[in-house]
Amino acid sequence: MKQTEIGITTVIKETINKQEILKPIFNNELYFQTCQQLNTNINKKIFNAYLNRIIKKHETLRQYQKGIYYLTQQTIFGEAKLRTYEVIKKQYLFDNGKIIGYETGPAIMQQVGLTTQMANTTFIVSNKVNNSRYEKNKRLYLIKPLIEVNENNYKYLILLDIMANEFKLSLQEENPQRIYKEIFNNYNLDALTLIKYSSLYNNKLIIETVELIKEMENETTFNKKSKQF
Repeated sequence: MKQTEIGITTVIKETINKQEILKPIFNNELYFQTCQQLNTNINKKIFNAYLNRIIKKHETLRQYQKGIYYLTQQTIFGEAKLRTYEVIKKQYLFDNGKIIGYETGPAIMQQVGLTTQMANTTFIVSNKVNNSRYEKNKRLYLIKPLIEVNENNYKYLILLDIMANEFKLSLQEENPQRIYKEIFNNYNLDALTLIKYSSLYNNKLIIETVELIKEMENETTFNKKSKQF
C-alpha cells in the first residue's frame, strides 16, 4: 500500500473512531473532515472506495443506509442499532451545533400532559424543509417553518404550536392553560415576544396568547399582594 493510501486510510479510521457510539455519521461530513485533516481535496470516488474497505473490516462500524453509518456496541439483547430519531435529529434539528428545527405535534403534546393519544409519526419543523411533506417509510412529517428557526425563537414556537393544536387532538387536561403557563415559566419566555410570534399563526391564537399573558400577570399581582398580608 502506498504512503498516500496509508495516510487516507489512517485519517478516515481515526475520524470514525472519534465519533459517538450510536450516533449517525454522514458520509459527506466524514469526507470533509478527512480532507481537512490531510489538507487536500480527495477524489470522492477514491474516498468512498477506502471507506467501503474500512466498513468491511471495522469491528463496530455499521451502515444504517446509503451515506449514513454508526458505531454500534454489544448489549445483553445483542448488537445495538441506530435509532431513526437520532438520524432525524442530526439531519433536521441541528446544523454544526446550531438549532435549525424542533419537534412538534402529538408526541410533544403527550409529553407535556395535554393528551394521552399515542403518536406513531414524528413531526419536525426545520429550516431544511422548503415544502411540508410526509415520508411514509420513516413515519416522518416534515414541516416548513413559519419563520426561520433559531436558538432564540424555537421555544416560543414550540409553545405556540402546542396552543394552536393544529392537529385537532382531543385534550384530556381540563385546564390546558395551566400547562401553557408551566411551559412558559420553564422555558423562561418573555411575554411580549410570545405575543409577537403568535402573530405568525392566526387571530384566534393572538387573542388566546394575550389572554394567557394577562391571566399570568393577574396571578403574579395577586401573589405579590398576598405576601404583604
